[in-house]
Order: sequence, then C-alpha cells, then structure tokens
Amino acid sequence: MSHDTRRAPDAETARRRLASSFQETLAAADADGPSYEDVAAYVDGQLAGDERLLFEERLADDPLLRAEVQDLRDLRAEMNASRPSAGAWWMGWAAAAAVLAALAAGLYGTRGRTRPDTGGVAVAPTPAAPAALARMADATGAIALRADGSIDGVAVPPALQPSLAEALRSGRLRVAPLRDDLAVSPVTAMGAEGAPAPFGPVAPLSTIVRSDRPTLRFTAHPGASGYVVSIYDLDLEPVATSPTLHATEWTVERALPRGRTYLWQIEARTRAGRVSAPAPPAAEARFHVASAEAAARVEAAVGSGSHLAAGVALAEAGFVEEAQEHFEKLAALNPQSAEAKALLDLSRASRPRR
Repeated sequence: MSHDTRRAPDAETARRRLASSFQETLAAADADGPSYEDVAAYVDGQLAGDERLLFEERLADDPLLRAEVQDLRDLRAEMNASRPSAGAWWMGWAAAAAVLAALAAGLYGTRGRTRPDTGGVAVAPTPAAPAALARMADATGAIALRADGSIDGVAVPPALQPSLAEALRSGRLRVAPLRDDLAVSPVTAMGAEGAPAPFGPVAPLSTIVRSDRPTLRFTAHPGASGYVVSIYDLDLEPVATSPTLHATEWTVERALPRGRTYLWQIEARTRAGRVSAPAPPAAEARFHVASAEAAARVEAAVGSGSHLAAGVALAEAGFVEEAQEHFEKLAALNPQSAEAKALLDLSRASRPRR
C-alpha cells in the first residue's frame, strides 16, 4: 500500500510563511494599488473584460504586484497539494487561511503608508476599499465606481457623482433639452459620399458655448482668396465682423454679451464673386453664449482633466458639442468599452441633424 509521507504544515508554520511572503511586498507597494480582493479575483480567474485589461496593464509595469500575484498562486498551489486527511491537519490549515484573511484586510488596507512605531501597542488595520463595480480609463488615469457608490480617480462636486456613477455603470447620460431658439430645420448635405464637405459652417452649430469669445470654424471654398465671418443677433442686427481671413476659423475678438443666441455666416471672396454660407435652403448656423453662472457650474468638472467628468457635466448643461469632443477622446481610450461607446452615441444623437 502506498503511503503519502508529505507532512501538512502546522498553523504556526503557515502563519510565518504567509506573513513573510506578503508583508515585504505590501510595505513598499503603492497607496493606489489593487486591493487584496482584486489580486485574489485575478488569480482565481474572476476578473474579465476591462477590469482584467486594467489589472494586466498594471501588472506589466509593477514588479511588486507581480510578486504578490505569484506569492498568492504559490500559496494556493501548496495548500491544494497538501490537502490533509485528518481533522487536526485541516484545523491547522483553517488557521492559516484565517491568517491570510487577516493579512489581506490589514496589510492591504495600509498599502504604501509608513507604519509608525506603536511601541508594541496593537493598531486596528485600515479597512480595505470596497470592490470596484466598474472602471474606465481616462486622461487622469483609471476611474472606478466602488460598491459603496464612491468614485475613485477624479474629484468632482458631490452633485455630479450620481451622474458619473450611472455613466460608468450603464453608459447612460442625461442631456439638457435643446433650446427652442437653437432648433433649426435639418437639411441633407450635398455631394457624393466621400466627397469633400461643401463650403459652410462646422462649429458651433445649435449648441451652447461657454466662452463669450467662441472660435467659429468652417470648411474651405475651393476658389476663395479670403473669408469674412459675420455674427448677428436674432433680429439680424450685426454684432461682430471678422477682418479678411485666410484660415478656416476665427476667434471672436471682443466678448459677446452673455445669455443671448446668435446667428453666424461666412462669406467667401472668389473670382466669380462672393459666396455666402449657410444660405437658403440650408439651416441657419446658431449658437447661444451661456450666462456666467451656467459656465461656472461646469468649471470644476472641466478643470478636473477627466474626459468622463467633463463630458457628463457639459452634456447635462447643454454644451453638447463640447461634451461630444470629450466623449470621443474617452471612447478612444476605451475602445472595448460598451459604456464609453454608448456615451459617445448618446452625445451625437442629442445634436440636431443638419
């Protein structure tokens, strides 16, 4: 009869091995590193999709994290290889598992922080961060929605956090309704598919702008020697006119009165004469300059550097063109994210078709 001569280690041996294995790497790890739950989920094959991609990106750049993953794999392999048959040995391994859980809660909860000399007095461990329900890459780094509703990776006003949580979790977005004075009749663009866009305005179109000196952009006319851009109020009274331009954009030189809606038009100077756009039956080019209060309400989100926070705040306030620009950048950073794509699609759908 064959006999398994391997001895299962007692609880004290297991405790020493576990403490030595984890404490050295945890003491030097980053404060923003993955939690023990994240490491365990990765080792167990429970991370999938974007969460697994983000973890593996961190793993490639972090030798300490790789050591933690390997340590946990080794310990679990050894436990599985040394499954005891006697109740006494099982109790020893149960004690070792309890030590592992204590290390996970205590040591991971204080990653990257210098542990003060307590003179032998026991100090309660810092609780580990709640598990992440959703993550998305951003210009400022990864943004995560935690199980307790908190958001890591960006600092925004509390009033915006529920909207960010919804965007991260489901890709849903609340967009301010279009102002009545920005509604224009849609037109069908002329020209064959793939042909250059016809001469006309590009942006801003049927949107609210934060700046009182917006930049107006338009497509080129093939025979133009120069352009003049004119801005009018809704009574068609002139408000501002550019000098002759040789570029296809113009930043308004003097501040426009806030809280008002404007029309704008480009005139191309050609050998055959002057060509204006938009011209009937094309839709008018309109924009609304936000009040100072409305512009200030989104400043914190835009200034955070986060495309997600900026896009959500701008969309809710009606700055749909600027919001779309941020969601395009967010989608580029998260090419596999259905939520990032949904946010971009919603921002595009909120703009009137022209």
